[in-house]
Amino acid sequence: MTMNIAKVKMDEKGRITLPGQFLRANNIDTGGWVIIKPVYNDNSSCKLKFRPSKNCTINKKGDSNE
Repeated sequence: MTMNIAKVKMDEKGRITLPGQFLRANNIDTGGWVIIKPVYNDNSSCKLKFRPSKNCTINKKGDSNE
């Protein structure tokens, strides 16, 4: 069983807002990148990876330097 960390609503443009308390508790600075990766064999899940802008580059195809 997994624990839910947050429950947020998606707006009409498909955007979500992460709670500030979640960002502070995990030392996530604004202005960085969020890499969204699929969870294999699960159509309704994805994995979020947070990277500071200085440690992450995204090319035109959307690939990151991870």
